[in-house]
Amino acid sequence: MSDSSGDKSQTTWGGLDYWVVCIDSDGNKLWDKDIGSEQNDVLFQAAMMPTGEFSLAGWSYGSGGGDKTVSSFGSSDYWLVRCNSDGSIIGQQDYGGTNVEDELQSVQVITQGKLLIACTSYSDSSGNKSENNLGPEQCWVILADSIGNKIWDKTFLTSSVQDDEWCTATLESNGCIWVAISTSAGIGGDKTEAGKGGTDFFILKLCDSSTMTEPQSIIQPLVTKICPDSCIAFGNQSTNATSYEWFFQGGNPSFSNVQFPTNICYSASGTYDVTLIAHNGPYSDTTVSQSLIQVYAPPTPTILQSNDTLYATNVNGSNTFQWSFNNAAISGATNNFYIPTQNGTYSVNVVNPQGCSNANALVVTNVGIEAIHEQTLRLFPNPADESVSVRSNSNEILNVGLYNALGQRVQSQTSAGTATFNVSKLPAGIYYVRLQSNRSVAAARLTVSHR
Repeated sequence: MSDSSGDKSQTTWGGLDYWVVCIDSDGNKLWDKDIGSEQNDVLFQAAMMPTGEFSLAGWSYGSGGGDKTVSSFGSSDYWLVRCNSDGSIIGQQDYGGTNVEDELQSVQVITQGKLLIACTSYSDSSGNKSENNLGPEQCWVILADSIGNKIWDKTFLTSSVQDDEWCTATLESNGCIWVAISTSAGIGGDKTEAGKGGTDFFILKLCDSSTMTEPQSIIQPLVTKICPDSCIAFGNQSTNATSYEWFFQGGNPSFSNVQFPTNICYSASGTYDVTLIAHNGPYSDTTVSQSLIQVYAPPTPTILQSNDTLYATNVNGSNTFQWSFNNAAISGATNNFYIPTQNGTYSVNVVNPQGCSNANALVVTNVGIEAIHEQTLRLFPNPADESVSVRSNSNEILNVGLYNALGQRVQSQTSAGTATFNVSKLPAGIYYVRLQSNRSVAAARLTVSHR
């Protein structure tokens, strides 16, 4: 009610006015403004807008005059004044019916600069109030756009014969609104539970598309390249979403409605799409990641027995091998061939460059031929640089083969007891010499090392 004095630089228009003071971080006054009508105006709250402007909200008994350029609908209305950062008025709105509006409790700036206003009203449907009261004074919630134009309003009804003198509203991150009302009412109107005695809090939740932000669905792949029968999890970086729908082409399960799906398994090789639909109320956003998941084809080895040697065939590329006998790994048997030493079940496990593995097995029953012991097969020199001589105490005609570490034959001869191989042009490394006659076989390892 003060005129210009002290820190107040302007006189009032009439009775009580809105008085706004802007200070710096040290509390020093930068400017002040007196805003009012010719009657009493009671400021309740100042709300900063995303644009740097601010809104002043309170109730006013004035129907014009002074700074007020909008007319009241009843004896007192709620008066919203929008100001620039220097306090100059850039717009104003009046909210009310033909009765009394005198208790404004909360103003919240929400998405897109909209204003969520909670107050009470004695008015039935009139002015810009769209619904009748059930009791004498009811909670009235208004959603306005950033310049104060009403988007919708809602009167929350109770059967109280006394005034519901207090209510507030707040917006959840998912776009739904919580409303709390102080009331002595029992069951009736929007209230479905009896009171506990005296005055209670009555809490409601409503969801409206005008307060919701459209979601954005974002798939965050954790692992995208896998082998068959692998199970993976998916990340989710969606925003403004309250529920989710996932669709996994080729996956098991093929659908999930959790935020972060786990244990999605793929059994067959191929490339597969992943779809995510993010929801928020009536809004949704869909992302389709085409060919996101690549399931590599595993190796498909077969075992071929040629004379006394087993070969892993039907495999391409740089694979690794491990031979086993009766389900026990054979130490050092990591080539694509193996010479069995006894009857039983031999298997080879092949791992391709992508890390996918597969195995095959073969039962061998014809090991029992008379073997030439390794000491009867002599290689000289070993290691060899230019050439190597192969000698055996057998006088039979022998097929002599020289094999690299991959089991590929690089040289061969037919001789009776002796043979010589030129290794000068062979890459340094491990090789195998194999002798075979009509009734026996023998093998020895050779190291080629060039000076």
